[in-house]
Amino acid sequence: MKIETAFYSKTVTPTYDSDAIDRLRYFATVIILSACALFIMTKQYVGQSIQCWAPKQFKGGWEDYAETYCLIENTYYVNMNDTNLPTEGVRGNKELRYYQWVPFILFGLALVLYIPRIIWVILQSVIGINISIVTSYLRQNAIGGFTSDGEDIEKKTKQMQSKKKADSEKTNGEFWGSKLTVCLLVTKVFATIMILTSMGFIDYFMGMGPFYGWTVTKDLLEGRQWQESGTFPRVTFCDFEVRELGYVNNWSLQCVLMVNMFNEKLFIALWWWYVVLAVLSIYDIFRFIFRFTVHHQVSFISNILSCTGDSDISDTEVGEFNRKILRIDGVNLTHLVYANATIFEAAEFLKPLWHSFKEKQQ
Repeated sequence: MKIETAFYSKTVTPTYDSDAIDRLRYFATVIILSACALFIMTKQYVGQSIQCWAPKQFKGGWEDYAETYCLIENTYYVNMNDTNLPTEGVRGNKELRYYQWVPFILFGLALVLYIPRIIWVILQSVIGINISIVTSYLRQNAIGGFTSDGEDIEKKTKQMQSKKKADSEKTNGEFWGSKLTVCLLVTKVFATIMILTSMGFIDYFMGMGPFYGWTVTKDLLEGRQWQESGTFPRVTFCDFEVRELGYVNNWSLQCVLMVNMFNEKLFIALWWWYVVLAVLSIYDIFRFIFRFTVHHQVSFISNILSCTGDSDISDTEVGEFNRKILRIDGVNLTHLVYANATIFEAAEFLKPLWHSFKEKQQ
């Protein structure tokens, strides 16, 4: 399936080629993740994200060195009720390995969510269609947004619509196909897989097991603070060595990990946000599959055609129109136009094809 792009204009920004759930994934969530990553990075590397209680003999730059070292290396959590520090072997299992990498992980998650968007743009190019140009033009036309060369754009658009009618008659109903539908379905399924994979990675990255967001939320609602649960601890310990006059001294410092106060709120909200995204994405796939039913196609297209001013619309005619002219790709393209503009722009898009079909039937 190929749509002519004769009415493309420099004043048109071709970005209207997805529905609301897609934009929630690749635009809103990516912006949220990137903003959080910048905030945490600023707090961690520009502000003071860790502060250690150093002994008196730490003078000059010793304390700064100790805090920088403890920020770079892993600290470990010890319950405040324990009177002694654990052995070296046990300390390794208690290390917090996530807080240094939080900004980079958030940027990585944002990139992962944007990959389906890149694939969708590539697939449009492969199958020879640019949906956003169609919807952008219809939106601009609806608000009277023609530029000085708007008459030329309108003339080219009419030429494109005439060519559509000629092609649809010449190919006897083969104008539309199923390539667009397959590409849409593949993109939506892939995006859902990316969301579920990201949720699993976050669980592994935090080292708290699956459903950590629900666990931490439950602890907070029950009044179980980090001192008891050990999740996102604010007070940790750090071990390092200092060479002095040929001797190696081992130090264990108690540190306040202030950045974890932000990490707790961030990752709880992020986990629940991903749950919402996963539910919406799965719902979106089932909703997309439902469009394959004849009842939905007839009902949807009839609703759109009712805005063309044609009062003589029957379900039988619409069914034939869908089967011979639009097919499943045409129905889904109309859905995208409707999702990015209004029902009136979708009617304007179908109007020349519908009138051509009606003339042929008479």
